[in-house]
Amino acid sequence: MVDKQFEAKSLQLLVDVQAELAAALKSIEGKPSEGLVSGYCYYASQHVSCAADGYIFLRKGGKVEASKHLVRTAIEAMMRIGAVATKPDLVFRIAYSEYLEEKKWAAPIPGPEGDAATKALADNWAGFVLAYKVKYSAHPLNENKLPLRDAAAIAGMGSFYDTHYRLYCKITHAAFRGMTGNLKAFEVEDNRTMTLCALVCVEALVGLGAQAPNLVSIRTRLSDIDLMVQKIAVRTPTGIGT
Repeated sequence: MVDKQFEAKSLQLLVDVQAELAAALKSIEGKPSEGLVSGYCYYASQHVSCAADGYIFLRKGGKVEASKHLVRTAIEAMMRIGAVATKPDLVFRIAYSEYLEEKKWAAPIPGPEGDAATKALADNWAGFVLAYKVKYSAHPLNENKLPLRDAAAIAGMGSFYDTHYRLYCKITHAAFRGMTGNLKAFEVEDNRTMTLCALVCVEALVGLGAQAPNLVSIRTRLSDIDLMVQKIAVRTPTGIGT
């Protein structure tokens, strides 16, 4: 069980960061966009904002276990945003990876309907490639799947993938330890992880011209939370914050 004072303080920081993220999204809504790369960062940030909003609602309602199911999706979006911010042409590989997954989705559909679905996906992808070549002529058209682990490494988040992402995968994938409550020692990471995901999105949006007047104070407050987590983790031999 996480200390109530720490839970309250770390959750309030998440509430404030989510509000900053929502305001940042609002500040660039309807403004001219560079194109696909900036659009990807915008919509991925919107996805994290939605996940954080739901997480806060559940956490405030005492639904701690339910809230944890929203953490992994925020981490995934954060890592891909970080990768695209570092290497913008990776957005093509992300799109290609999603195209491959959609083909798997359509493949089991039998008969003419399945053929039509597969053809529609292929046509859509061909149209995307053509538009991408026109918009980003300097980008390589790399038709290789981009595993999340690779995206995390490019974003400088490789160790975060190997610790926090793997932790929350246990909950998402209904691993036995996740289902039986054997991961409660790591609960101190929950609010901090969601806050970091939302903060990375705010920073990415600022790079697109969004307004985030409280960004400096938020970073300072997160540093304070980090120190508190480290102290708690020292007392917990299995803590991943050590």
